[in-house]
Amino acid sequence: MCHYIIQIITYNFLISHIKRVTVKHKISGVSIQFLDAILFITKESLKQFAIDFGDGGKDGNKGVFPYDAINTENYKEVLQLQIPFSQEDFNNKLRGEQISDDDYKLYLEDSKNFNNRWDYLQYYNELDTTIMIKPIDRVIEMNFSNGIDMFNYVSMASCANPIKYKMACQDFDLNSRYVNKDDSSLICYQPFEFTYDYWCRKIGSYNIQDLKAGRDRKNNINESDYEYYKELIKTSSCWFCKAKFTMLNQPTLDRIDNSLGHSKDNVRFACQYCNVARSNRDAKITRLKIQLKRYYLAKGLPCPITSEDIYHVLRNGITGGLANTFHRYNIKGETHINKMKMEDGKIISQDLDNIMTHITGVDFNSLYPAVFSGLNHHFIKYTGHWIYLPGYELERYEITNEQDKQKALKIINNPLRFSQNKSDIDKVTFFVTEIKGHIDEQYINDYINCPPLIRKLKFRCLENVIGKYMYEHQVKNKLPKDREECKLTSLLSKMRQFMSFSSYYLWFLIDDCHFIIDEVKSIMTFSKHLAFAPFVQHFSQQRIKAKLDKNKGLEQYSKISMNSSYGSDGMNQEQFTDIKMCDRNETFRAHLYKKFKGDRKLADNVYAVEYEKQKFNCSTCIQVAYAVLDCAKYIYMNFYYNFIVRCLDSSKFNFVYGDTDSMMLAVAGNPNKDYNQGFSEIITDQQFYDENFYKFFPDPSKGVYDEKNLLGVAYEHCGSSLIALAPKNYWLLEDLDKKYPQTVKLKGHNLKSNPQINKDAQEDNIRNVTVVQGKNISLRQHQGKMSQIEVFKNGITGTHTKMIVLPN
Repeated sequence: MCHYIIQIITYNFLISHIKRVTVKHKISGVSIQFLDAILFITKESLKQFAIDFGDGGKDGNKGVFPYDAINTENYKEVLQLQIPFSQEDFNNKLRGEQISDDDYKLYLEDSKNFNNRWDYLQYYNELDTTIMIKPIDRVIEMNFSNGIDMFNYVSMASCANPIKYKMACQDFDLNSRYVNKDDSSLICYQPFEFTYDYWCRKIGSYNIQDLKAGRDRKNNINESDYEYYKELIKTSSCWFCKAKFTMLNQPTLDRIDNSLGHSKDNVRFACQYCNVARSNRDAKITRLKIQLKRYYLAKGLPCPITSEDIYHVLRNGITGGLANTFHRYNIKGETHINKMKMEDGKIISQDLDNIMTHITGVDFNSLYPAVFSGLNHHFIKYTGHWIYLPGYELERYEITNEQDKQKALKIINNPLRFSQNKSDIDKVTFFVTEIKGHIDEQYINDYINCPPLIRKLKFRCLENVIGKYMYEHQVKNKLPKDREECKLTSLLSKMRQFMSFSSYYLWFLIDDCHFIIDEVKSIMTFSKHLAFAPFVQHFSQQRIKAKLDKNKGLEQYSKISMNSSYGSDGMNQEQFTDIKMCDRNETFRAHLYKKFKGDRKLADNVYAVEYEKQKFNCSTCIQVAYAVLDCAKYIYMNFYYNFIVRCLDSSKFNFVYGDTDSMMLAVAGNPNKDYNQGFSEIITDQQFYDENFYKFFPDPSKGVYDEKNLLGVAYEHCGSSLIALAPKNYWLLEDLDKKYPQTVKLKGHNLKSNPQINKDAQEDNIRNVTVVQGKNISLRQHQGKMSQIEVFKNGITGTHTKMIVLPN
């Protein structure tokens, strides 16, 4: 009989995406929690993690062991031998790897210290584990120094998020009186009138409560105490939150000792909210929670969404950054700068006389944390040059008539958004609105080469949608066609669909891109704040200091914490599932439960059983994640249109490739200079360029402190030529880089094991429409057996459905 309950927290019933495993003893109730350390190291390899957070690789010798030489059937016989393993034993057929002569010689020296192979295996296991102890301990210490117990969370992002909120409450005082300026009881203030009728109704209610709970009522307050409490309430306030009582915030009597009745010496005045919040909980802890909520409301900080309608709008609107290809073939000295324009209802693609000389890449510095850094930037022309984030929800308006629409447009077009005065900025509301709209057709050609509306669009890949060239390409190569897709792309209109936008992005579209709102479906308003600025500024400065001190671990920790902190707010916990490990009999009984969803056999008499969620509560501030991602798109397009387009000759550059926080442009500059010339040879407004260049790019005179300037950019991915067949699929020639002169990127493939994915394959796809296959190799364990899995899939297909692709 099993005495343990094993519960797994996973994602979408994928055993490979386990978040947490909890083992609980059925009798004692003692629980042990297991977390995978790799969840706390993001995209780093374990080897690099040990180097960065350990001793810089000094203790990185983990030894070698012939995994292929033993299995569940022969391990006793093989490991009891007293002779060393042969060099052939170390050949790993699953990985296709062989041990080097030098490594085998080191093994032979180590093996002399052990009587048999069992002893060497123990030594190897200890060595393999020891090198991870220091790095993990160091990450624990770093989180603990910020007041966080790492083992209460499941990833570095979920650790960083509470640090962010903790730093937003640095001036919190348990004994202060916090007033919410949006509180309706203050806006429509009416002093509470303590009447005899009100008192009698309360007495009856308290007596019924005590009767049902079986509490002694003989000393309970009664009607004769009316005059006493009438005088007392004149000088009283809520004993929890110190709020005054009004007609909208009426008083109740809270019991001091919850085991006793409502006697005169056992009650005190409290708000109805505070009274309910306390219930039978510890009074001090309850008061802390109530004070924190009052603090959050007073400071305009975010609280979890309570409206299901608002939740669904925000959840459906959460999208990452744009990954898109605008011009696929960009070869130095060969490719002409190409521009599109609309004439008589038709789109014309035209090669200009200018021939590109190089690729200039620009990368945004920590784009997402820059959004909530609270830094002032000249090119943010709203709300005093700051980007405010949404706090708690205020109201939601459903637009049903023209009057409602005008009310919504008044909120959207608030003229005070341009003001620099704090009193005016306080009157500007952060909003999210669902609208239909389009860019004014007389200005279409100003934006057609880089459409500024970055939104998710659902469409069917028909010939009249994706274009004849791409459709025939799919048919010829027997690729999936006519299927429905939902992709993030760049648009010139809302495609007759309602889509949601937040304040800053919509203001930018209206003021700088001639965007016209056709219809409004709804508008949601929120409080606003800059409270996350201390978090970003602290970790940004700590990262720079760590870099100067050559403290790689602290530098990585600061970078990861800062860049991932917003993610936990937007995590879709609807997709998380609870899985229990059961034996055969328990699994059979689970099939009878209504909430049973599925099971999977893991081993003999061991099954993973998944249960369907009956309800879901959003416990995170999803509006923060929505705003960060949406404002990041605003920063991206604001830089392109209000700096790049504003001061450069548009006939001498193309926007050719974009990826979340970076962009690459084909530039027709000086053919006698290399690609380090950047934009210097195509400037049309030199004064504007000189005045504003260092507001974005790092100033060499300021050294390392300006290299990663938030809300700034840096040159990155610059080269001579670029072939970008589709998003996440490109080849870049960086011929000045002697170590890595070529960069090849293809999402979903291990390029080391796929050398056929290269420049020639990219060119062959464009010229001959040739599809190149790729192969990924992985190891999978099932019921005690390790297998090598080879997955063959299309590598370079040339399929690009986010835009209409033309043959030229």
